[in-house]
Amino acid sequence: MARHGTVGFAVSEITGRFLLFRYRAIRDAAFKNNLNLITFEGRSFDSLEFGEAQQSIIYQLTNNTRCQSIIYDTSSVFTYVPFEYSRNFIRTHNTAPVISLNEQLPGFCSIVTDNYHGMSELVSHLIEEHKCRRLAFVTGPKFNGEANQRLEAFKATLAFHEIPLNESLVFEGDFLPQTGKKIAENLAAGMFSCDALVFANDDMALGALDHLSYHHPEFLQRIAITGFDNVPASRNSLLQLTTASQCVKESSELAIELALKKQAGEAVKPLYICKSKLQIRQTCGCFKVDTNPDHQWAEPLFVHEIYECFQVTTVLEMWHRLTYLLTRFSARVASVVLFPCGKIDAMNSKIPSLSQVVYHFQDGTAEFQKFSNSFSTQDILPEPYFENSHPSAMLVKPICYSDFCFGYAVYVFEHDIEGFFESLHAHLCLLIAQFEKDLKFESKKILSSA
Repeated sequence: MARHGTVGFAVSEITGRFLLFRYRAIRDAAFKNNLNLITFEGRSFDSLEFGEAQQSIIYQLTNNTRCQSIIYDTSSVFTYVPFEYSRNFIRTHNTAPVISLNEQLPGFCSIVTDNYHGMSELVSHLIEEHKCRRLAFVTGPKFNGEANQRLEAFKATLAFHEIPLNESLVFEGDFLPQTGKKIAENLAAGMFSCDALVFANDDMALGALDHLSYHHPEFLQRIAITGFDNVPASRNSLLQLTTASQCVKESSELAIELALKKQAGEAVKPLYICKSKLQIRQTCGCFKVDTNPDHQWAEPLFVHEIYECFQVTTVLEMWHRLTYLLTRFSARVASVVLFPCGKIDAMNSKIPSLSQVVYHFQDGTAEFQKFSNSFSTQDILPEPYFENSHPSAMLVKPICYSDFCFGYAVYVFEHDIEGFFESLHAHLCLLIAQFEKDLKFESKKILSSA
């Protein structure tokens, strides 16, 4: 099979219930087409979660010399910012062809899900099959286009069935599990009543379902709970979640197909629409069991081992322990890249034009005292250390602590152990910040001896 080059993928995380599903579908579609994949993981712009917003600095690197096209998971990267911000950022920071997933962006080839269809099917099912009349709805973030489509479908479907909308039963949400848990607590405390809880995504629904299952199981006999997305976890909960599917595999394969066409200069349509579909399971009251093997993914975590291993007191010890962990979990490649100018304000700075590799691991061996020359940050890694085998999946994550960015890390791994790299990277960021002065000294020493 001919080699087609490299495609980039910008996404806010690869370990969340839905976005893990999305990442793996994009990766598998890239591999199927013999493409390298570089994933830029940087959380959401303007996220209110502590320590997240500054990580969006890594999306500046989507404009690089390695990727012939870029796929943005637009709804996750820009979920908390207005539409114009996302369009202007992509226009400003990308010269390669761009594919927008989950949000329609004028001027860019976009793949969107018809959220209206799936939500309308779901609400109609609750009304027609389960005779629900008092339905509560928990929204997503106010700037998220998909969340707003689902809310509009909810309202329109109630109107179609001549059920008045009760504004007091529409609650503001944010797609996070803890919000679903809070809604469930309020329900159990008698702060509101309903016969169906309709959530704008699965994460919130699963948060509510987990809380009620363990603390107030009697409510699950009286009310229906539904989500949206059809994440793998939706069929692995104590009660399988009735939801709507976004057809992630199909839209991911289409995104890679369109990226290849854009790379080749072929014409593509400005908009492609994938229809969401109702997935009836148990929490609506049907008690239908889903045995789909495609949703059997498990996500291992190694937090305790990483924590114990990274209790170090020197830079040299940090590098040795990092090498042990990467070998222990069969990583192929890992590089730590720092800015020679030192840390920068992650919220208000441009990524420096020059960077320096201070640690490189490949196939069981590591170097951390042989680097001297800076390289162009747009290359992501200098040529001797860039992973060129086909196909490979490279993950690029910012090294941030507090409001500062020190550089970024690059990982290449073969197995489904995204949770390991998430935990390892979090500990590495803390240690880089802790050893900032020592790392600067080592960098100057290496430069002076070159």
